[in-house]
Amino acid sequence: PTYMDFVDIAGLIKGASFGQGLGNKFLAQIREMDVIAHVVRCFENSDIIHTSSPIDPIKDTEIIETELKLADIETLENKINSLQKKYKSGEKNIKEQLNLVNVLLKSLNEQTQINFKNCSDEQLQIIKDLNLITFKPMLYICNVDEKSIVSGNNLSNLIQEKSQKENKPSVIVS
Repeated sequence: PTYMDFVDIAGLIKGASFGQGLGNKFLAQIREMDVIAHVVRCFENSDIIHTSSPIDPIKDTEIIETELKLADIETLENKINSLQKKYKSGEKNIKEQLNLVNVLLKSLNEQTQINFKNCSDEQLQIIKDLNLITFKPMLYICNVDEKSIVSGNNLSNLIQEKSQKENKPSVIVS
């Protein structure tokens, strides 16, 4: 039988990539996941605390995405340093890896998409081994109030528009 494990990783905040909150711990947990299901608050309720006011699901997703990118940039910079040391020591096949990691870093910094169809099997394995968070599939889950469960609301519509632009799936739940 097929099964799925969901791991609730709450508490990722702005500054997590620099250790704010429990950032590094959560980022390490996210790195181990196969898919990211990003639950986004898309409802107003003054009884339920939120880190910022007013509720802005786009801003919330951008904060998380920035933290994930910063974590991946740090991973790539560390990998570049490691590969440069190996390259200087004369290890073979390091130059191709170094070039690929530099392309990935440039892509993250410039917010451009990588065309994985042009990658060789060896390159795809290198990318997979890096375990970059931002390259994982993502699903946006719009958490709405009970009355908006059928057709969503203005806030969930913003996330659904974003998900369409990014070619990522989204769902509405309450």
